[in-house]
Amino acid sequence: MGETVGVSKARWRYTLAVLRLIRPFASSKISQTPKYTNPEYRTSTSIVQAAMLPTYLKIASRKLIRNKLYSFINVVGLALGICACLVIYLITRYEFSYDNFHPDLDRIYCVDAVVFGGRWHSVPGPMPAAMRREMTGMQTVAAYQTYGASVTIPPDQPTNPST
Repeated sequence: MGETVGVSKARWRYTLAVLRLIRPFASSKISQTPKYTNPEYRTSTSIVQAAMLPTYLKIASRKLIRNKLYSFINVVGLALGICACLVIYLITRYEFSYDNFHPDLDRIYCVDAVVFGGRWHSVPGPMPAAMRREMTGMQTVAAYQTYGASVTIPPDQPTNPST
């Protein structure tokens, strides 16, 4: 069995045991892993890992069966995470595919209104007329609003926002 020692010696042993667990000086030993130059060694480890795959699947299925509620929560969380990523991807792809079908894609520009609450994907009513007057090189200007109505103003007709 163990020997009986005094309080100060027991505290000293406890402190040494804690320091052995922390071991910041052991990190240099861990980082000095051998660098294998033999390519056969690398392929053999991947073969071993591939051979362990059925075992990993068997263990995972047993844990799924044994811990049903925990597994259900994890699987539902994983499914929700994947769905959220897919939705974000689809929204981003849709936003970046603006007018990709048009043959003059490099000549189409989208103007957004920046307001205190953020960005609006619409322009004020007098904006197309002001753009046509003050900017050169525009063939056609079209105004749009995201909440339903879209307005197209031909360049040869005068605009009157009050009508």
